[in-house]
Amino acid sequence: ARLMEGPMRTSIETELLKHADEELEHARLLIDRIIELDGTPVLSPDEWTKLAACKYYPPSDPYVEVILDQNLQAERCAIERYQQLALFTDGKDYATHEIAVKILADELDHEHDIEDWLKDIQQMKQHIR
Repeated sequence: ARLMEGPMRTSIETELLKHADEELEHARLLIDRIIELDGTPVLSPDEWTKLAACKYYPPSDPYVEVILDQNLQAERCAIERYQQLALFTDGKDYATHEIAVKILADELDHEHDIEDWLKDIQQMKQHIR
């Protein structure tokens, strides 16, 4: 079964899976840092959605542009949150600040990828018309 439908889906699926691996790495970095600071990471997925500042939209529509739009909203929310974390920790907690800046750079790359794909799809549609 296909994960997505629509133009460029094969290459976009591959790249979105790489994005997902990077998101998992972000979670690992944050969990490790929380533990280093003697905190307890939130372990329940139900609690994640309750506590998260960014809304999660399950991919109910497999069309590539819908999935990209949802991902773009999520990336932009994440960018805002990591900018806040980077500013909050700047000059106070070097290790957490460095993690926030590293994750922020990845999220900005993800946003750029998604914007490029959406632009490419629009150009493809205009060319076909």
